[in-house]
Amino acid sequence: MPVSGAQIICATTGGLPFSKVIRPNSAGKCPGTTQPCSSKTSPDNTVCYEQSDLAFNCPITSIEVIPSSSTAKLSSYNANPDWTLSSGLGNSVIAYSKNADSLPLTGNKLATNPCMSPS
Repeated sequence: MPVSGAQIICATTGGLPFSKVIRPNSAGKCPGTTQPCSSKTSPDNTVCYEQSDLAFNCPITSIEVIPSSSTAKLSSYNANPDWTLSSGLGNSVIAYSKNADSLPLTGNKLATNPCMSPS
């Protein structure tokens, strides 16, 4: 039975596992015909995919959960084209970026029972 007022957020992963993803060479260039997912990440934090796979497979590198009441912070994220904001999450907004200079997120836990109805 769902808990009153609880929200359940589900997501799927895409792309290759991080251990198998294509990385730039020692000169910081993606090999062959692959391209970096972001021009804003350092070589150590960059992954490479074919052009046709960039939009779907490039990883999220940062997630922020922002209270809806934080209008100044939300305005700042909304004005930054490197961030995408979700809506319809009650009292919070999830902002995510594929251009933050950090390694791809390989796991995330926002609740104790993600994608399951709490009992």
